[in-house]
Amino acid sequence: MFSTLTMKKSSIKIKIARASDAAGLAKIGLATFRETFLPTHSRRDMSDYLKENFTIKKIRKQIEKAQALFFIVTVNDQIAGYSKLTDQKTMPQMSSRHKAIELERIYFLKTMTGKGLGTKLLIRSLKRAKEAGAEFVWLSVWKKNPGAIAFYTKAGFECFGEAVFKLGEKIRRNLLMRKSLRCGDK
Repeated sequence: MFSTLTMKKSSIKIKIARASDAAGLAKIGLATFRETFLPTHSRRDMSDYLKENFTIKKIRKQIEKAQALFFIVTVNDQIAGYSKLTDQKTMPQMSSRHKAIELERIYFLKTMTGKGLGTKLLIRSLKRAKEAGAEFVWLSVWKKNPGAIAFYTKAGFECFGEAVFKLGEKIRRNLLMRKSLRCGDK
């Protein structure tokens, strides 16, 4: 669908998702998660996780109840990717006196990576986190995803620990990364 886009001639927009965007978010989330993890996980494990986490109903509820803030990137009015911020979790291995927001997801279709869209979306997400009073943004990224790790490192995120992520029967090791939003920090 997007493979023939010329980014210079494209209309790129970032907006806050509304409940009416839930179907598009679910579709991108499903596609991206499958692209990344299906090669190394069973279909059964994937199916259970996808049914639990990428339903239109669940995403709509998160938007309506303000449980998460989704930013959508569109290219020529088609959803190319999204980010998901949530402040309902405390940052692991950090004092609770520091306000932190989790960058729970930043997902793009493979055809949309390498075009600068992720950087634009990340900048917008970090700006919103800072506006909300966060001192840190943190995330969890799969250790076997070197492209994502390099992207976050280039953006100033630093590793501060590891976490376990269970996907069906498989245990994955994730890196915990954080970026300070305090004045004077990089």
